[in-house]
Amino acid sequence: MGDDNEQKESSTAVSSSINRHTAWWAVSIFGAICVAAHFSTLGDEKDAGFAVTRDEKWTGSVMIISMSFGFLACLASTYLTERFVDQWAEGVTSIILLALWAAAMPSIMDPGNFQAVSFDGSILNANLYFFSWASLVAVVWIFGSFVTVNKYLKRGDDSGTPPSMTKWYMLVAASFVVMTSSIRLYKSGFSECNAGDSSTFCHRVKYALSLGTVGVVLGIVEIVLSNMGKLSTYPEACLVFVLFALYVAGIAVITFGGDQNGPGAGVGNLYFSTWIGFVLTMFLYSESWAAVKAKMRGDNVEEAAEAKAEEGEAEEGEASDDKKVEDAPPEAPVDVTSGDA
Repeated sequence: MGDDNEQKESSTAVSSSINRHTAWWAVSIFGAICVAAHFSTLGDEKDAGFAVTRDEKWTGSVMIISMSFGFLACLASTYLTERFVDQWAEGVTSIILLALWAAAMPSIMDPGNFQAVSFDGSILNANLYFFSWASLVAVVWIFGSFVTVNKYLKRGDDSGTPPSMTKWYMLVAASFVVMTSSIRLYKSGFSECNAGDSSTFCHRVKYALSLGTVGVVLGIVEIVLSNMGKLSTYPEACLVFVLFALYVAGIAVITFGGDQNGPGAGVGNLYFSTWIGFVLTMFLYSESWAAVKAKMRGDNVEEAAEAKAEEGEAEEGEASDDKKVEDAPPEAPVDVTSGDA
């Protein structure tokens, strides 16, 4: 049984490593597309007499670094497999890129910077918009996959990190985007929410802000407790159900109602991140429910086995008592004539 588990873990690790190799190529290609889209826009701005801003230089640097690191990671995973794949070098590389993209995305998606999004929230540079998100998603997936199979990060019960952990990392990222996008809307001059407006739009913005915050906090709590082996099946299922219900309501509240009522009704950061969060929680809920049913079946099997074992012990005890009675020496006959004599 132990050999089967080891072979399964080895097969999973190899499969994840192959998938991460493909994802590193994706990071490099997505970064190259972002670089081309970004600097072509800067060229147009220079021709129009506009100076390159500090934010534009910063985000451009992140794109170049992402493209370069992705390409180097591909080479390392191909020619330095034992030194890079599933080693801390790969983990550190993914953490650096994750931190850079997390820091750069607010600037890229800020309507005031006119990089990927216009002042009214519409997409200004489609290639930069979509491939920036694609780069972030790819890096989050790589980091989550690395943590899932990394031999240095095991749960307290030594069972390894759950395969669903990658989805949890992506859910935290999606919830973070929902939260930051809602904060920007809340403070924006295009709404009066910060002035105490009680309109439907403002209430929905507040719900989106709450949804993003709860998603980030509960996601981080789940990741920490799960990696420590402190989160059992039933509490995790309850946590996932809460997040799934919140995102189901969030889809209705945020993305429906038109631009006048729905803060995420138009195509933009809030729209995509809300739907991504909903899809992720749906998959996590399905997986957690399957785990609950499996555990219930396992508990029933264990209870049946224990009952059978107790029944067997009772039967053995009765058989032992019967054998003792059979093996006992016969009682000596009482001599009734000796008394009369």
